[in-house]
Amino acid sequence: MFERLRALRRRRLPQQSRLAQVVYQTMAESVAIMDTRHVVLSVNPAFTALTGYTRDEVIGRTADLFLRDPILDDLRARRGAGGALHTSGEGTCVRKDGTPISVWRNVSTVTDDAGRVTHHVLSLSDVTALKNAQAQISRLAFVDELTGLANRHRFNERLDAEIGRAARYETRLGLLFID
Repeated sequence: MFERLRALRRRRLPQQSRLAQVVYQTMAESVAIMDTRHVVLSVNPAFTALTGYTRDEVIGRTADLFLRDPILDDLRARRGAGGALHTSGEGTCVRKDGTPISVWRNVSTVTDDAGRVTHHVLSLSDVTALKNAQAQISRLAFVDELTGLANRHRFNERLDAEIGRAARYETRLGLLFID
């Protein structure tokens, strides 16, 4: 009975490995697998599309080539303090041409049976369009679309600030209203 289970597991392992490889190669999220010194060992096609680097240009190089935030050091500090082996948040990635990209990044660590960290798995999602849309919405909240001038809400905020400053420094304030 146990021998049949072992044989079944041996047959399933290559199939699971092939399945994992297909998922890794076809997923839309950018993935880089690194060693404990943050040297890139593998990247998927989505990573090369996002960063503009070819696979050969990043393999063997550290993540500092394309990642411009201290997330890996943060992860190392958390691990040293007994913290979580996963962290995520917004960051900046730099494309090969120097263009900064706003990304949501996740870093997870892989450990061996003894609990020692063996690899880091970095995944990146481009959120540049989302950040640009948020900036546009914020701008529209305070600027009149037609004239490009501050809208009533922004005007009132600035007027209140200036009235407060004039009162604080005991100076006069003039306001010219043109209709």
